[in-house]
Amino acid sequence: ADPYDPGSAGRAGAMRFLADILHTLRPLVYLLLLRRGKARSAWIVSLATELTGVVLLARCDTRSPHQSMLSERERSELRRRKLGLLLHILREPLYFSLVDPVIRKMGARFAPVEWARVLLASFAKYYFYVN
Repeated sequence: ADPYDPGSAGRAGAMRFLADILHTLRPLVYLLLLRRGKARSAWIVSLATELTGVVLLARCDTRSPHQSMLSERERSELRRRKLGLLLHILREPLYFSLVDPVIRKMGARFAPVEWARVLLASFAKYYFYVN
C-alpha cells in the first residue's frame, strides 16, 4: 500500500495525509497573513497549523516500533517537525516581545549571556525570514 495514499491504513493514512497537507500549507498561510500586515496573527496561525499537523502525525505513532503506523523515515520527520515547533519561539513577534527582554535582563548580569543574545537576535531577525 502507498503510505501517501489517504486511504491506506484507514484513519491513520488520512491523518498522515492531512498532517502533510497542513505542513505544506503553513508557510503559504504565514506569508499571506504577513503580506496583510498581521505579523502576530501570522505567527499564531502558523504555530496552530504546524501544531495540529504534528499532533495528527504523532497519533499515528506508538511507543512500540512494531505497532507504529509510521516508518522510520516518517518518525525522523516527526522529530524534525517537533524541533521546528520549539524554534517557533524564535520568530517575530514572540522573540522580540518575550524572549529578548528576558535574555537582556540576564545579559546585564552576565557578559557571555549578552553576547549570546546579540547572536540569537541576529539569527531570529534574518534566519526566519527564509525558513
